[in-house]
Amino acid sequence: MTARAVDVLGVGAVTGYGWGMDPLWAGLLSGRTSARPHTGLGGRFPDPCWIARVPEHAAPEPAGTRYTRAVTAAADEAIVDALARGWRPGERVAVVHATTGADRERLRARYLAWGEGSARRMFVEQTWTTSGSEVMRRHGYHGPFVIVSTACSSGLHALAVAHRLLLMGDATDAVVVSADIGADGEEIRLFSELGALVYDKSPDDVCRPLQSGTSGFVMGEGAGALVLSRSARSSKEAYARLLGTAMSNDAYHPTSIEPSFTHVLRALDASLRMADVSPGDAGYYAAHATGTRECDNTDRAALAHLGDQAVAFGFKPLLGHTMGTAPMLEAVITANAYREGFLPAVTPLTQPHAQLAPRPGPHKGGVTAQLALGFGGNIATAVWAEAQNRPHGVPMERRDKGQGTSVTTAHGPMPDPVKLHKENVRMLGEQDVVVAAYPGSGNALLGNILMELGFAHLDPYTERVAESGDAQVITETVDYRRRLSAVDAHDRRTNSVRPKAGELRFCKNHLPPQDFTDVPLAGAVLLVRDPRDAIHSSYHWFRSFVSMWLPGSDKGKGAFEEFLDGLGINDEPPIQGWVDLYRSWHDALPGLRRSAVVRFEDLKADPTAVTLRLLSAFGLTRSPEAVARAVERSDYVRMRAHEDRVAAQGVQDRGSAGCPPRIMRRGKVGEWREWYGDETLAARFRHPELVTVASRFGYQLADASG
Repeated sequence: MTARAVDVLGVGAVTGYGWGMDPLWAGLLSGRTSARPHTGLGGRFPDPCWIARVPEHAAPEPAGTRYTRAVTAAADEAIVDALARGWRPGERVAVVHATTGADRERLRARYLAWGEGSARRMFVEQTWTTSGSEVMRRHGYHGPFVIVSTACSSGLHALAVAHRLLLMGDATDAVVVSADIGADGEEIRLFSELGALVYDKSPDDVCRPLQSGTSGFVMGEGAGALVLSRSARSSKEAYARLLGTAMSNDAYHPTSIEPSFTHVLRALDASLRMADVSPGDAGYYAAHATGTRECDNTDRAALAHLGDQAVAFGFKPLLGHTMGTAPMLEAVITANAYREGFLPAVTPLTQPHAQLAPRPGPHKGGVTAQLALGFGGNIATAVWAEAQNRPHGVPMERRDKGQGTSVTTAHGPMPDPVKLHKENVRMLGEQDVVVAAYPGSGNALLGNILMELGFAHLDPYTERVAESGDAQVITETVDYRRRLSAVDAHDRRTNSVRPKAGELRFCKNHLPPQDFTDVPLAGAVLLVRDPRDAIHSSYHWFRSFVSMWLPGSDKGKGAFEEFLDGLGINDEPPIQGWVDLYRSWHDALPGLRRSAVVRFEDLKADPTAVTLRLLSAFGLTRSPEAVARAVERSDYVRMRAHEDRVAAQGVQDRGSAGCPPRIMRRGKVGEWREWYGDETLAARFRHPELVTVASRFGYQLADASG
């Protein structure tokens, strides 16, 4: 499966989310579209006009149009990324540049400002070869330079051309960069007349690929780049592998797709054959996914051809349709998903196809088949897989060196919870309410009640730490949403990422308020629990989590004492971590627009009343009956009854076989007494600062015996 494979060593992107891979990935994880209704664009632009437009102010260099800067920025980011991972360019590095219409802004300026500026310079700048050749010049590359333009399949056609240059020996390495930026108002209006493009509605309302009610797409802008190499030394640092590619044409119509899809499926088969895999090996399908009826039918035919095991995804609802750059950005995201072990799929808004990814979640590795279609009958396909010599889902060293900690085990690097939470902060905005809490303080219970009420809920851990290890441990200790979904047929994850229009999203986080200084939050909920119970509960989570990575770790009371002396969240011992977290949030709450304090003990005693008070603090209205139903659907009642039965039976290990999934992991109030019988251990919780801060929330710890 690797004879004709090439490695992806570097990635780069410019999108409506901003300039670089980090804004792109954070934007995808947020679940919010990058498209906006723009006004005052001038010319013949509709006003307002929905576009996922590349921002001008964030451009890294002042010279040139957004198009020329984006080509350079995306290519440079991918090249620098590859060099940082050990890539050493060969003698013949090719640059393959894909575009649908090149620098439209420059072309438009030439006609609208005729006679202004240097005619020679203006002519050279708007020539299609200029931007790509600038990449060659900047980096001193001397391989082939090729321009590819096949309408909306251009990016994938460019990858196929680069693939062949490498296989034939015409190039030692290849930088493939695609860009489509600067569509004008006339073009948007004319495209809209075809019935595909929509400019007066949000993509949330119109672009729903492989779902009911889809009616087209919103225009997008972007640039994407990949560095490809066949070098044997490269594979340990690769993001992913490109196994096979194919190009074809259905010779049917300037804009329509041949309705039998014969040539589309033949092209899929051709790339699968090159990859030496069968349709049934494809676990994922990167769909063309424009949201038009014709393209939807094509994607459905492709899914039927691949088989029921293939999970479909596409990102045009979030990125807009970036024309020929769309398949390149899909390829960039696919490569990064292999590296991260996580697929930031778009959550469906209406009835989805059975094989459409239901939400963001773990990327399981294996084979991905990709399809791109372009006007003029153009078809391109590709087949991807994880890097050959790196375990799937084990992230490579990140760009942000020095942040967080890294523990290497037999399974690879253990996920760093602090880093996950910091990544979570970058997704937040003015619709978000942070639910700040020490681990083990009841976020699972509160989060599930809020989700049952229809609120979006963001959890940094959700399916992000499931990069290796025992699935049962992951299910029981980390992803409480997936644990709950196993209880009955309710799907509690439908709105787990994307906030509804005009609604708030609640976001679990364990970081102090200073990490949110630059985030325009809607407010914060401080979820607090008796520190003795909270720290004990977090210990049980921690030991289950670590035992997944370090099998055979001690699980006795001695291990708990070691836990108290070790480092917890934010690299502090657990007791000091609890003190600092709640002291800082207690002082920060008065400065927020809205805030609330919820005690876990009160929430567990009367979840309906406490939830109603919480909602009221944020100006949200739900009837007591609706909240009571949400509490019941969250399985609170059933799980509480189960814990009572277990306690009556004297069963110590409530995680033993036969116990159903629980939303109140170690949720027994006062359970710390069962462990802190030792006076030396109990005295640890008479820490002066702990006693002082806990008293602010009504906990009296002066007598740690109870």
